Amino acid sequence: MPKQSSWQLILSELQKGAVEVSDSQLELVRQANRVFVAGAGRSGLNLKSFAMRLNQLGKPTYVVVETTTPAFGEADLLIVATGSGTTSQMIQFMEKAANLGGKVWLLTTTKQTPATELASEITYLAGKGKFDSGEQSSQPMGSLFEQSLLIFGDAFTLSYMNKFDILESDMQHNHANLE
Repeated sequence: MPKQSSWQLILSELQKGAVEVSDSQLELVRQANRVFVAGAGRSGLNLKSFAMRLNQLGKPTYVVVETTTPAFGEADLLIVATGSGTTSQMIQFMEKAANLGGKVWLLTTTKQTPATELASEITYLAGKGKFDSGEQSSQPMGSLFEQSLLIFGDAFTLSYMNKFDILESDMQHNHANLE
């Protein structure tokens, strides 16, 4: 049997870990006054891509720790990505958001962590934490989680568009024009 290419391996791992977007997740975002996202490293970069799409969908979205991010309030939603569920800064953000009365949606790979205790909504994506070993992925560190996060954000975007009748032309009106 021929060895699987790296590309085929990645696609195979993503396919095995596919997660469907739920109506409750769509409603969580729709009902939020504003959305805030937080993630570290590559997870944070992919979450910024999701934030961009949410803004283009018409939902005011901010990246935590950016200089122009406003104060978080009780009608807001914090979306946190941490594969391990133990990233201390993400835990602190989640605690603060919960104390302020907002909702917290966790995107992770790991069950029963400090982060899962704080979240009002949890989505388990494929992958492993950056320091985990095991059979979840042949890719290094958190790669599968980070890829899953990016694809989940795009799947969420399509589902949100379909559920709330948002056209691509509507999104284009919200696309950055100082390019």
